Amino acid sequence: MEQNEEVITEEEPESHGFSSDNASLEEDNFDHNVHNGSDSETNIDGVDIKTWVESCYIERDFNLNLSDDEEDNDLYFDCEDFLEEDFQLKEDLQDESISTEEQETEFDNKELYSGSSITVGAFMLLLALFTSKFNLTGEAIEMLLTLIGTILPHGHNLCSTLYAFKKYFTHLKNPLVKHYYCFFCCAYVEDKTNRKCPNKHCGKDLPTNMNYFLEVPILNQIQNLFSQEGFHSKLQERFPYFQSTGVYRDIYDGSIYRSFYNNSGPLSSPNNISFTMNTDGAPVFKSSKMSLWPIYLMINELPYKMRIKNENMIIAGLWFDSKKPAMNTLLKPLLHSMELFHTEGVECYSPDIGSFNCKGYLLAGTADLPARCLLCNSIQYNGSYSCWKCLQPGETASVGKGHAHVYPFQMECPKGPPRTNDQTLKDA
Repeated sequence: MEQNEEVITEEEPESHGFSSDNASLEEDNFDHNVHNGSDSETNIDGVDIKTWVESCYIERDFNLNLSDDEEDNDLYFDCEDFLEEDFQLKEDLQDESISTEEQETEFDNKELYSGSSITVGAFMLLLALFTSKFNLTGEAIEMLLTLIGTILPHGHNLCSTLYAFKKYFTHLKNPLVKHYYCFFCCAYVEDKTNRKCPNKHCGKDLPTNMNYFLEVPILNQIQNLFSQEGFHSKLQERFPYFQSTGVYRDIYDGSIYRSFYNNSGPLSSPNNISFTMNTDGAPVFKSSKMSLWPIYLMINELPYKMRIKNENMIIAGLWFDSKKPAMNTLLKPLLHSMELFHTEGVECYSPDIGSFNCKGYLLAGTADLPARCLLCNSIQYNGSYSCWKCLQPGETASVGKGHAHVYPFQMECPKGPPRTNDQTLKDA
């Protein structure tokens, strides 16, 4: 594990601040805009991004795109701290009349209340991020839970005490991992003991309470899914699709998927899977610039109605900040996990077939236009040189009360100069 990674269950005595809007350097100073037709040196770890999770919400289409002692201890969202604070939660857990067995749990997929569009797990995670952002005391958290509970409809599923809130995070199957980044330019920080930003274009002094985003290790989640009875069997329903050609019904009929399947490719194995990634961003509060940016993975081999269900989605990362995340930073842990996944695989157990090795492949991603530009490190669709097909700069034109970026017809070169794949990769 890299030095800057910290599993949330480890003790973390420091409070971690999140980015604010008064950074002395603007994000744009570190963006390398890809579609400018130039050969300028690319920027390291300074890219902007966009992401929020529709999968926290019940049954949304993936493509639309996510009695304690009264101590004033700060909540740092560390499960180990939950057990070691002065109110001695560990002893309380053992003394409770409810089960004393340390049973692992996953984020609760029940509705927050009847008819709610958000799950209990998603809401609890939002609360944890909120309390960490503002360093709320234990007393303040309990009062917040009480206040929210009085607003929610009768019969809601939200916990009402600080004890229950902290207990919720103590036995998660999928431990959360912290990854640190620079407050000013969002560059990934390999070693949090460093006091200087590693981005040569920034070089700012790093604060003690560094910003971080969360990773939820995907390999653990894969193992948990396969442990469910019938899950492995459902993955086999894709194979009849390969008996015909020229008919496009699902991702299995596409050329990229077929390239991983044909000639005994890795996806011809009944034990291997592939993913479509989704990421988009949305504000958490209307009166705040803070936004939540999750990264979700959808398993392509599941039948469509199953693959878009919340319980079968995989959350890989979570960014909570007033700034858009830097994709090179946010995607770094996911890309590392995917590299291990498709080269070495992960040992899984299924009640259907027993133990086996599973390998996974990231084939595609879905995003709206602004998010696509951020993911690909390109100029936004309304900027100069923003066309993905050619290197014409275009120009800004007045349209009604606003403006639009247009491309006047050029008789001498109506389709060019065309972009090339190699140059686009180099610019990005």
